[in-house]
Amino acid sequence: MIYNKHTNIKLPKAVEDTLHYFESHDLWYLLSQNEESRSCRDAVQKRYRLGNRGIPLQDELKSFFGKYSKNGKIYNVVIHCRADQHLDWNKIKVKLQSESKIDRLTENELAQYFGFEYGTVNPFSLDPKFIRLPVQQLFDRSILENNLPPYTMMTNAGDLHWGIEFNPNELLKKIDFKLVADIIEDNNHVSRKQHKIGILTGNGPESGIKLWNDINKGIRNELTTRFSGDVSFPNVNVQSVPEMGLSMELEHREMQTWEYIKKVLISMCIDGCTIIALACNTTQYFKEKIENICHPFDTKLFSMEIAVDNYLTRHNIKTFDFLAIKYVTEFEKWSGFKELNKKYKIVLPKKEDINKINILGFQVKQKGVTGSNINKLRDLINQATSTNTVLIALTELSILLESQKKKSKSGKVFIDTLELLAKDIVDFYIEERYPAIDENID
Repeated sequence: MIYNKHTNIKLPKAVEDTLHYFESHDLWYLLSQNEESRSCRDAVQKRYRLGNRGIPLQDELKSFFGKYSKNGKIYNVVIHCRADQHLDWNKIKVKLQSESKIDRLTENELAQYFGFEYGTVNPFSLDPKFIRLPVQQLFDRSILENNLPPYTMMTNAGDLHWGIEFNPNELLKKIDFKLVADIIEDNNHVSRKQHKIGILTGNGPESGIKLWNDINKGIRNELTTRFSGDVSFPNVNVQSVPEMGLSMELEHREMQTWEYIKKVLISMCIDGCTIIALACNTTQYFKEKIENICHPFDTKLFSMEIAVDNYLTRHNIKTFDFLAIKYVTEFEKWSGFKELNKKYKIVLPKKEDINKINILGFQVKQKGVTGSNINKLRDLINQATSTNTVLIALTELSILLESQKKKSKSGKVFIDTLELLAKDIVDFYIEERYPAIDENID
């Protein structure tokens, strides 16, 4: 529950002090009530943020209250880092110039000298107005590297039943007696990236819409309890280029098609896209040229061919039917899937069936998903396929297939290149943004 000043809720004294600190320092915050939590791993499952119960472990602040000796004197220190990190005690000793190891304060010491208990230590409760003894605060510098939405962190608000969301960069500006340094283990500094996905579409525009929808569905399904609503999705730049439709006659319009693609790709890379995907099977033909454009920008191109190969390898599929227009099936020249033809036994439709696929593609562009077009797809599948696995490598067929909610009575397995492309992007995005964490972290 988010705390509202207009509600008649009696707050614990420590929580009132926390609010006073934030308001007197003109700091933004959101206070919320949660079930009792005594550890970071427990707390992140109970914190409330943006309508969701639970936050990523790296967004919880972990605080260690300890003491150490220097020049014959005992000093108190609170050490802060992200909750998914391990502190490096050698680095900390050097930074503090400590002559001894840093010992955690006992529960009795916390209560007697500072009025705290385990699970209620935080940076703002250490204000000199609230405690009798001076306390040094040491923050790991990664706390300032807040590059993922909503760009905030959370911790306890001085009470086991209350959490507070805050902007760490703004908070640290207000804390006087502090040090900021690299104090975590080297292999524990995990880089989390907020990727920007560039989707190039237009052959037809619905293919880009489907790819984007498949990416969003995949992220939501894969993250499960880690999904936090809108802020879990990537930044997306969709460019629908009508000239992409020229690729349907690639043999006669190759240079025209490429010039339009090149112009938009450069624009997307300059715009900061770190991932590029073409929602089109035919223009996979330009893969090497596209990679040459992306490389100087450190932008990663996701290839349909690689996505298909990954799927076939995972499922140990050796033979399959391949439904596509003429250019996508011409492995010697125009196809962007030619490497698959070297590894697998690909069953191609007869020439007359490929012509029907080409005609159906244009009809879907003109009239969209209709009963007539769906029937034509069913006829094609019945007439032009002979294996139990069918690879759909024409986005218009992908859109027709998606409109069919009922499972095929033929028992065939349909593989959609757009869905496989989305799957590879989703896996990469989640791995980069939500890297594996150490399950032993408190």
